[in-house]
This record gives sequence, C-alpha cells and structure tokens, in this order.
Amino acid sequence: VGNLLGQDASAAVGTCSWPINCLVGFFTGMGVGVGVLVSQAYGGKDFPRLKKILHSAMGLAVIGSAILLLIGWLFAPTILRLMNTPDEILSLAVTYARIYFLSMFSIVGFNFSSGILRALGDSRRPMIYQLIGGFANILGNTLFIYIFDFGVAGAAMATFLSQTVAAVLTIRRLRRLPEEYRLHLRKIRIESETLKRIFSVG
Repeated sequence: VGNLLGQDASAAVGTCSWPINCLVGFFTGMGVGVGVLVSQAYGGKDFPRLKKILHSAMGLAVIGSAILLLIGWLFAPTILRLMNTPDEILSLAVTYARIYFLSMFSIVGFNFSSGILRALGDSRRPMIYQLIGGFANILGNTLFIYIFDFGVAGAAMATFLSQTVAAVLTIRRLRRLPEEYRLHLRKIRIESETLKRIFSVG
C-alpha cells in the first residue's frame, strides 16, 4: 500500500488497525476459552460434551461476527473521528474499515476453528491453512491493487480473500473429524450452559 498508493493510503490503513484489533481481540479471547474447554473434553474423552462445545462455539462465531460487522459498518466513521483521524484520510480509512469488517466471520471463524484443531492436538494444519491464506493475500494485493487499481479498497479485499480461504479450510477440516465430534453445519446452535463456560474461561 505504501509503495503503490502513497502515504495517505498507508496512513488510512494503519489508522484502522487499532479499532479493528480492539473489537476482534474480544473474540480472540473467547476463542482461547473454546480451546481450553475443547482440550478438557477431548482429554477426558467426553465426546458428547465436546460436540456441544464445538457447535456452540461456531454459533457464537456466527453471532459475534454479525455483531462486529454491524458495528464496524455503521460506526466506522464515528470511531475514526473519535480517534482524531485527519480529514484528508478519513474517507480512505472508512472505505478500508467497512470492507475489512466484511471479513469478520472469516476472521472469527478461523480463530475459533483453528483453536479447536490445536486443542485437539493438530497444530500443523492451522499453520498450513494460515500460510495458504498468506499466499492468497499476496495474490489478492497483486490483483486488486497493482492490476485492478482498487486502492485501499483493494487492500481490504485482499484481506477478505486471505481470511476467507483460511477459514474455509479450517471449517472444512472440522467437518471431516471423527463422527463422535464432527462439525455439522445444520447442528450449529448455542447451548446456554456451554456459552456461559466459554465466556467464563475466555
């Protein structure tokens, strides 16, 4: 962004990192809570409980990312003004933030699902999936910024692409786990007691 689009674009992207990290950080903490509960249930071979945790976690990811998307899309201008973002880069920053927030399900979904896989003892696949997402980010930046000249919107679209690729791969892996604790998309629902435990630990 700095090399191809200039200082204003680079500043606009950098300005968005603080509010985005604050909002996403909460659900990163919840992802840690999910990982703790998953590892406890898996270690105790309590597969019915593990299945509840997995499906409740993904339900939380869906609802949480929808809330983040709504907050980010509606309140990006307000948040950026409260941060005293200079007027000359405000519109660029709002554009970047709003498109970035479209990635919320992918970001939260990847954090939750990769945390689950690591808690099950598989740290290799999440790393590989994140690496593939990194290559998708490079490809997306090349296409959307260098070739199509979409500006800061292209940078946000590249992030959306990379996070979505990583999220799809990790969720696909959860759907291929042993049947005792496999993720079934139609069974995603939040079980209240499990949700309380996720919030308590997370």
